[in-house]
Amino acid sequence: MKTRSPSNWQRARYLLAAVLCVLTTLATVPLREVLDLANIVMIFLLTVFVTAAWLGRGPAVMAAFLGVALFDFFFVPPHLSFAVADAQYLVTFAVMLAVGLITSQLAALLSERTQEAQAREHDTQALYDLARDLGGTLTVDQARDIAQCFLGRLDLDVIVLVADNSRPGLLFQQYGGRRLSELELTFARSTYEHHTLVETDALAGLGVAIVFLPLVAPTHILGVLALAPRSDDVDSLHSQRPLLEAVASLLAITLERLHFAAAAQRGEVQVAAEQLRTSILSSLSHDLRTPLTSLVGLADTLAKPPLPEMPSRRPPSFVIRPARCTICCRIFLKWPACRRATSP
Repeated sequence: MKTRSPSNWQRARYLLAAVLCVLTTLATVPLREVLDLANIVMIFLLTVFVTAAWLGRGPAVMAAFLGVALFDFFFVPPHLSFAVADAQYLVTFAVMLAVGLITSQLAALLSERTQEAQAREHDTQALYDLARDLGGTLTVDQARDIAQCFLGRLDLDVIVLVADNSRPGLLFQQYGGRRLSELELTFARSTYEHHTLVETDALAGLGVAIVFLPLVAPTHILGVLALAPRSDDVDSLHSQRPLLEAVASLLAITLERLHFAAAAQRGEVQVAAEQLRTSILSSLSHDLRTPLTSLVGLADTLAKPPLPEMPSRRPPSFVIRPARCTICCRIFLKWPACRRATSP
C-alpha cells in the first residue's frame, strides 16, 4: 500500500540533486582541457537524467538550471564568471536547458508510472491475501478483525455496521472497538439509504469516523463500513479511496456469504425438525390406530340391531359413531402440520 513520503525527504531530494550537480562539476573540471565542451554538456545532461529517474520531476528541473549555471561558470570562457564571451554559447545554454527539462520530464514520468505499477501490484497482492483470509471466516467478528488488521497499516480504525432487519426502523449491529455516536450513526444511515460514500473531512483529527462506505452485495446492501483515521491527514485517506472501496466490496461479499450460510443452516435445522416430527407422528399413529381400530370395531358391534329373543336396548350415544372417531383421530394426527402452516 502506497503511503505519503515524509516532508523531510521532500526537502532532501533537492539537496541531493544539488550534490549530484556539484559532484559532476568536480569530476569534470580536471578534464576541462581534455574533453570537448559538447562532451561535458552530455555529462551534465546525464546527471539531469539520473536525478529525474531517482529523485523525481522537481529536483530534476532544479538540476537542469543548476547544471547550466555551473557549466557557464566553470567551462565557458571566461572561466569563473557568468559572462559569456561568445554569443553562440547562449544557444548551447538554451539547448542544454531544453534537453535537460524534456529528458527530466520523460524520466520522471517513467519513474512515476513504474512506482504506480509497483504500488498497484502490491495492493493487488494485499487484496488477494485479504480475500483469502476473509474466505475462511465464520462470524462477523472474525471478518471485522481481519479488516482491522489490514487497514490498521493505514492508521485506520474499523467499525462494521450490519443492518438489523428483524426490528422496525433502521438499526445497526455494531462490530468494532467502540460504539459510534449519534452523529456518526446519522452519517451511517445516510450512506445506507443512498448507497453512496460519505466523507466528513471537517471532523478529521477528532478520533471519530469520517469515512462511511456502503457494504453493497450483489443482491442487496448489507450495512456500512465506518473508518476512523488516527491522524488528521485526509489527503492520504483520499488517495487510498480505491483501496478502501475494494476492501468494502470484499467485506460485503463475506457478509453475504455468512448470511446465506446461516440461512442454509437454519433450513437444515428445520428439515431435521420436520423429519423428527414426522417420525414421532408415525410412531404415535401406529400406537393410536391399533386401540382405535378395536374401539371402532366394538362400536360397530354395539351399533348392530339387537337379536330377536333379546329385549331391545339402544347402545350409548358415545359408541355408535365410529366414523366420527376416525375423523377425530385424523385431525389429531394432522394438528401439528396445520398449526405450523398457520403460524406467522
